[in-house]
Order: sequence, then structure tokens, then C-alpha cells
Amino acid sequence: MNSKPKDPTDETALFEDTASNRLLRDVIDGLEELVFVKDIDGRYILTNPAFDRALAGAGATALGRADGDYFGPEAVSYFREQDLGVVESGKRRLIDEVVEIHGVPRNFRTTKAPYSGSDGKAAGIIGVARDVTEQMRASEALLARADHQQTLAELGQLALRQGELPALIRTTTERVARSLGITTCGLFELDADFKRLRYVAGIEEPGTEARARDAANCVHLEKPGPADCGFAAPRSCNSCAADGVSASGLCVLVQLGDRPFGVFRALAPAPREFTADERHLVQSAANLLALAIQRRSAEDALRASEEQLRHSQKMEAVGQLAGGVAHDFNNLLTVIGGYTDFMSDGFRPEDPAYQDLAVVRQAVTRAASLTRQLLAFSRRQVLQPRVFDLNVAVRDMEKMLRRLIGEDIALRTEPAEDLWRVVGDPTQVEQVLLNLVVNARDAMPHGGSLVVSTSNVTMTADVARRSPGMQPGEHVLLRVADTGCGIPRELHARIFDPFFTTKEKGKGTGLGLSTVYGIVKQTGGYIGVESEPGRGTTFQVYLPRAPEGAREAPVETPETTPQSGRGTVLLVEDEDSLRILCSRVLRRQGYEVLEARHGGEALLLCERHSGHLHLLLTDVIMPGMSGPELARRLTALRPAMKVLFMSGYTDDALLAHGAAGDSIDLLNKPYTAAGLLEKVRKVLRNGGP
Repeated sequence: MNSKPKDPTDETALFEDTASNRLLRDVIDGLEELVFVKDIDGRYILTNPAFDRALAGAGATALGRADGDYFGPEAVSYFREQDLGVVESGKRRLIDEVVEIHGVPRNFRTTKAPYSGSDGKAAGIIGVARDVTEQMRASEALLARADHQQTLAELGQLALRQGELPALIRTTTERVARSLGITTCGLFELDADFKRLRYVAGIEEPGTEARARDAANCVHLEKPGPADCGFAAPRSCNSCAADGVSASGLCVLVQLGDRPFGVFRALAPAPREFTADERHLVQSAANLLALAIQRRSAEDALRASEEQLRHSQKMEAVGQLAGGVAHDFNNLLTVIGGYTDFMSDGFRPEDPAYQDLAVVRQAVTRAASLTRQLLAFSRRQVLQPRVFDLNVAVRDMEKMLRRLIGEDIALRTEPAEDLWRVVGDPTQVEQVLLNLVVNARDAMPHGGSLVVSTSNVTMTADVARRSPGMQPGEHVLLRVADTGCGIPRELHARIFDPFFTTKEKGKGTGLGLSTVYGIVKQTGGYIGVESEPGRGTTFQVYLPRAPEGAREAPVETPETTPQSGRGTVLLVEDEDSLRILCSRVLRRQGYEVLEARHGGEALLLCERHSGHLHLLLTDVIMPGMSGPELARRLTALRPAMKVLFMSGYTDDALLAHGAAGDSIDLLNKPYTAAGLLEKVRKVLRNGGP
């Protein structure tokens, strides 16, 4: 018997026990979707097992119940509004919604349609809800992964464009924070002793800067213990900021080769779990920053090396000029000074002529000092290194320094106990201290305070690497700190340049600090400066520690009364005026002198002289045969003869001619008559330096 198909929205037809309805019921019960039918009052009049399990629980049914039995008032109101809208419109609706079931939010895609009763009036709604939570999570994960990849690609391109490192760090933290949906992300650098982390750059939630930085300390430090960087993979970390707000973070070690730089940290304002993709993003961002920092360090090192090379080339050029001038200039100064002394001997101190000659002698001394400074900053002067106590040197100079700085400046010395011995030329190190104190005095025209201190320091390889020119190892630190006007940071790189000065015209040669730099470098040390305008200046001079067991050489006291000389001196000097002066000084003191203008003439005199030759006094660099070559040939003929070299050249020039070293006796030009006689007596008496 044929029958007219029943309207599926007819309430009577929906519940008739027919074969077709039983089949439909089996189909509905077998669906994973949540199927339900509500009457006009909102009661469930049909549900499938999936719906019952979701709302009522296993073994229970939702039939006869309403939304209020399972949801809160807000959700009940929402569902009621949706249901009435469907009934009133008479149309099917597709709704994407988040429903909290038993306290767990789930994503559903729900289809609702109205159905009517036998009277044709609206009787309720039919609904089918599909749980799409996992599908949406997977989709969100794919979108997040794509966003992460795009973020890393953009950051990589930004890094390749070689922008400024602070801007790259800032952009990296912003992009990572945006991708993770957080407001706090930053880079922290380990300090020099690997015990504390310093905030470098990043972003922080507006108004919570202090909290974020406090949280950073809690995340990475066992307050107040050492920094926690003993991890290689991203580590989740919990923190409690100063105001008690809980936070969750993801910390990644930023590694520069085999050396940890610091930590890259993303901080969420509330506890949360980070996905594997999020961990990968933070790790990749940290790796990118590590590469950028390494590249910047390499670029900085290259620039520093180039600047050091330019500076060395400049010093080499000036040094060659100074070395070339030094020989002739020192010869002239020796002659002028020597004859000035001769003339002074003919007058009483109260005579005007004597006083005029004293002015000439003073000018000679100043000119000689200027020559030494030229050689010092170019690191070409002849040093006489020995082991000595820096504390003793500072103590011996203290009275002179107090007179030098005047009464308006308070000087305080702070010598360290058990100070290590240093290796250097004591006279030159004293010159370093003197120049630094003069520089400090000039920076405090209205008075102030000056502290000179010493200490033992051990420089690690990592710290030394950050200071170009610094050698790792044990050093003695000489620190000179003033409360003067300070030096602008942009001038720090120039203050050691020769002839550079910030003083008024006519009030400085620009050689003081360059001389200090040259002496320190030639000694094998390092000098650094810390200064800001209005906050004073501190110079730090690092001198190499003497080897273990090295002993201080005794300091010889110059003879105060001239002694008559005995013996025969073979004098070899190609500069006539200087040879005549030197011969006159020696003869006046009682020595027999044989004069030669060059090496060939000296060999001839040696062969013809039948008596003893006690001393060969020779210039180092002469036309034809050098002084060292002449000495080798003459000592082969006269083994008992002592040798004393004279030179106005620089240390490297002497080394090139074989006249440098601890076993060589050397008289530096310009010299005085007294200095010449003292050196001759010393060599004849001791036969060595």
C-alpha cells in the first residue's frame, strides 16, 4: 500500500515506530556527531549515545532534561537565544561555537533546524553538533608553524641586510612575542665572571618594566646565586615577580661557539605550556641572534684590528721619522750640552754668564726629553727593564707628585699588600705615573681629589679578548683616578694619538698620553680608560708580573765625587764635534784617549798601539763598519778590552746592528759629561751592565 512520505519535521512522524524510523534511529545512534532534538520548551526529546556521553556521562541519558542541567546561566541564555532564532526564522543555521563541557572548552560546528508538529506549528529544533576541537587545533598549529617560518625567514633576511644589532634584537623579540601571543621577550647577557645576567634589549609589557626585570632575575637566578645557564635545549621555567604575579617562561641558551653569551627568554604573564613548534621558534630565534652577535663581534674585531693596524702604521711612520731625527738631533744636543758644561765650569754660580748657560742647559734637557717622548709613543726608545716593586716606585715619587699637583688637589695613595713584582724600566714607569698625574692635575683646575692605587689582577682569556691588545695572565694594576672634568666617550679612541690634545693652544704638546701609551705597550702591558664628562677619569695601567722567583736588581748609587780615570780608551766616533767633545771630557778626567773617525782607522790604531787598550768606546752606526762589527774584530785581537757602545738611535735600530740586549753596555745620547764618565768607570770596573 502506497503512502504519502511523511514530513521529517512533523513531530508525530518523527516518533512513529516504523521500519524507516528504526533505520533512521540506528543511523543516528551510530554517528559520532552529537545529535539532539529539543521541544519548544528546550527539553531534550531525542538524543543519540554520543550526545548522552558528552553531556550526561557514560550510561546516562539527557532525555527529558534541559540545558540548565548541564550548563551555566550564561550558556543557557546563549542556547535559548540561538534556538528561538532558528524557530522564528524557520531556517536552518550553521553555528561555530565554543562550548564548555564539564569545565573544558570545546569547539563545535553545530547545525540547527526547526521542526513542526502535526498542527503545522513550530514544535522545537533538530541539532547536529560536530566536535572540531582537534581539527581546529591542528589548523591553528599549521597556521602558527607557517607564521613561525615566515617570522624566521623575515628575521633571517633582516640579519643578512647587516642592520644594527640592537635593532635586530628588538625586532626579533617583537616578532617572537607576537607569534607566541606574549608581551615580554628579551635577551640577557652574562657578565664577565659568568655569575649575573644583564638585560640587553627586548620588549616588556607597558607599565611592568620593573616587574619583568625582577622576573628575569627570578627566572635565571637562584636568588642571589649564580646564573643558571647549564642547559642546551629550550627549558620551561616558572617565575614569580616582585608583585607576586605568576609567570611562565621559555629560556634558551645563546651560545657563541664554545662560549655562552647569555639567555633568550620569552615570558608569558600567566602559567602556560609551550608547544614543540613554539620551542623551535624560540630556539631558532636564539640561534639567529647568536649568529648575528658572532658576526658583529667579528666585524668589531676586524674594525679594531684595522684601526690597530692604521695606528701601528701611523706610529711606524712617525717612529721612522723620529728615529731618523733622533740620531743627528741627539748628537747635536750632546755637543751643545757638553760645551755648555765646559763653559759653566769657568764661571761662579752667581755670575750672569753662568745663569745664561744654565738656561741653555735647561733647554738642552727639555729638547732631550722631547726626543725621548717622540721615541716613547712610537715604542722605539731604548728600555732598561728589570724586576722592581711598583709600590716602592709610587712611594718614592709621592712627595714630588704632591708638589706637582699643588695644595688644591688631595692626593691619596692606596698600595696593595703583597703586591707582585713587575718587569719594566722603572724610570719609564715613573714617567707613566708622572704623565698621568699631570694629566689629572690639568683636568682639575679648581681642585679635586686624586687616587693612585695598586693591586694584583689576573686577566682571563675571555676578558682579555674583549680588550684588544690585552694579554691574559697575571698583572699588576696601577690605577690613577681623578674627579676632574672627564673625557667625552667619542674622544676615548683618540686620546693616545700623538699631538692630540683637548687643552687650549699653547698649553699642551699632545705627547703626554701618547708617551704613556708607548711606554706601556713597549713594556708589554695594557692601558685602559674609563671617563665621562663631569664624572672624572680613571686610567688603568696593567704591567706584566715578574716570573716566579725573579729578584730585584740592586740599584746602584751614582758617585757624587768625580774620580780620576786610569787606562787607555779607544774612541771611535764619525761625528767630529762629538768625538772632540768626548775626547776632551775623558782626557780632563785622566784617561789616555786614542781617536778614530771610523772602524778602519780604529783597527789601524789598535795594530800600531803597543800598550794596553782598556776600553773601546764606539758609536753603533757608522759609515762602512758598524760598532758591533768593529768590537768583534778588536776583541779578537784584544780579548781583555772592555766595550761600551754609544748611540742616539732607537732600540730596534740597535737590535738590527747587534747592539741590543742585557749583555751589551750602552750609553744613550744625548749624555752629559758626568753621565759619560760614570758609565766609563762602571764598565771598566765591572765589565758589564
